[in-house]
Amino acid sequence: MTNMWRSSILFFLLLSFSAHSTEVPPVEWPKWKVLKKGPYVGYQLGKYNYLELGVELMQKELKLKRPVTHAAQFGFNVNIFNETVGYELGYWRKASRVDLSYGLRAAYMTNFNEGRFALVPNIGYRLSAFHLQTGYYAYFPEPDVNFLANTFFLSLRFTLVNDREVKRTNKKRKN
Repeated sequence: MTNMWRSSILFFLLLSFSAHSTEVPPVEWPKWKVLKKGPYVGYQLGKYNYLELGVELMQKELKLKRPVTHAAQFGFNVNIFNETVGYELGYWRKASRVDLSYGLRAAYMTNFNEGRFALVPNIGYRLSAFHLQTGYYAYFPEPDVNFLANTFFLSLRFTLVNDREVKRTNKKRKN
């Protein structure tokens, strides 16, 4: 009985040493991405209210853990009552499904008498087709009192995705 125990212990020790000596290469999976394009419509609330219209292009990784989303946008804002129009070109990034989105826009606002450029850092949350964002228009040069445009704002956008394309890239990701 003692020899049987010794031989079985020796067998399991040798087996464990051999298992640690062999390295299994990581599994490589192909990368998949989804490209979405479509128009958006939104409402910007601040000192003044604006209607937002534009186009957004999103790229999202297809994976279970922390899919990163990148988006570019081009649009304009209009306030008919204050006769103010703005044009925006922007980018935002979301690092996972439940994370906040962080972005930056370049804007040009005009009241048809004078115009101002602005950098607009923003933070938001995207859920399905809705994107809630808040930010600050930092104008260059600083506008005077008669320039009726927002500085702090809260906006809600709805993006209607009308073109969706799934692509496989040549790069492989390791799990």
